[in-house]
Amino acid sequence: METILKILDQMIEAHRNLIQLGQDKKSVIVANEVDRLAQLTQKENKLTKLIEDLEALRIQAVHAFLRGRGLFPAGPVSISDLAKLVVKVEDKEALMSRGQQLVTLVRELKAIHYLNKQLIEHSLAYIDYSLDLFAAYPEQEATYTHPMHDQSYANRNRMFDRKA
Repeated sequence: METILKILDQMIEAHRNLIQLGQDKKSVIVANEVDRLAQLTQKENKLTKLIEDLEALRIQAVHAFLRGRGLFPAGPVSISDLAKLVVKVEDKEALMSRGQQLVTLVRELKAIHYLNKQLIEHSLAYIDYSLDLFAAYPEQEATYTHPMHDQSYANRNRMFDRKA
């Protein structure tokens, strides 16, 4: 049981680090620091991989714990399912406490991720709008020309390709 609790503690710490990176990412997105955003994304990917590895270790530890008790689960066992099978009250409380912490952290992480996603979408919409302003070519020039003059200037090449 100690191994499982240690793994859960490591998972909680990794999720807290991910939340901190997500909060840092928010300020970087607002400040439009693209290089820093790339660095934070790399760190985020490493932490995500660590959490995946810890989850695999947790599953192995839970299976080993249950096999030691004569139980042979067919698939992954959740923390709440494991808590139902644990006899010691202290272990059950420790499991439920850590499980609740993980649920809370994952919810917070989802909220931060959603906010960052919205910020990025707004930023991309602004960039798209800015490019449209540069690429759009008005039907008429802003200066006056006599109607009898040739209007060949309207067919000149644009500075940007709108469909790029």
